[in-house]
Amino acid sequence: MAGRGSNQYRRHTGLAAHALPGGRPPGLDLQIRERRWRERLQQARDSQTSAAQLARFARDEDPYVRTNLAGNLDCPPELLRVLAADSNSRVRRQVASRDDCPQDVFASLAQTNNVDVLQAVAQNQSCPPGILGTLALDPAAEVRRQVADNPSCPPGSLGMLAMDRLSLVRLSVAGNPSSPPDALDRLSRDPDRDVVWQVVHNLACPPETIGVLALGGLPVAVRSPRCLPGALRQLAHSRSSTVRLYVADNPGTPPDVLERLLRSRDIQVQRAAAANPSLPRPVLAMWQLAHGRPK
Repeated sequence: MAGRGSNQYRRHTGLAAHALPGGRPPGLDLQIRERRWRERLQQARDSQTSAAQLARFARDEDPYVRTNLAGNLDCPPELLRVLAADSNSRVRRQVASRDDCPQDVFASLAQTNNVDVLQAVAQNQSCPPGILGTLALDPAAEVRRQVADNPSCPPGSLGMLAMDRLSLVRLSVAGNPSSPPDALDRLSRDPDRDVVWQVVHNLACPPETIGVLALGGLPVAVRSPRCLPGALRQLAHSRSSTVRLYVADNPGTPPDVLERLLRSRDIQVQRAAAANPSLPRPVLAMWQLAHGRPK
């Protein structure tokens, strides 16, 4: 009697469980076919499979077998070129996701109209910058977003994508460590606050940009350890106790500013400054003698 695996195989192949020539029970025939199918799936992704057998799998009638072959790390470049022209997009997408995908195969795959395949090309960090630059102009937002998220994307394309009409694309540029400073500076004024937040957390963002955002009252910028000391010095005089608390808690705050915040009337600000690792130990010791250890 056919088990769950045979049911899965039947759904995959579209086979019906009807009587077969020769009088064999249909369930038994399905089990045999399924076993052979699973053997081909396993061999297609096995590094020990011979080159001749791999070549046969490239012509296998089943797209799942060909997909497994496309993911086999020992699949030779000539077979990858064959699979890159496969009629099944799942197979082509698997080829496009390989780190060792040949550059000419990337170029071939980038010519497709299939968005799923283009996304796989766009997110691959091994993809040549020129191809990524072309895909940055793709009409599909999903493709442009993958390009914007790819650290291998050329700076010029990232600068262009920083002006994309869709905020999700700009959000990816804002978080890309390869984004140029001018693009991040532009995005620091983006109407989408999530984009601005991502800019602040990008290690490629210039401290000057973070300082401007902090002086503009953006909490995440005030709390950033990469905020300019000059900006933190100004913000230490803020009328807002919350802002002063953020400054007192920031490890980038200059020691003399922390010492001044220790004299704040707000006990929470005092304690944050006392707990700051940038506060000189002698100053902390004196504060502890006068006020007790920070909790």
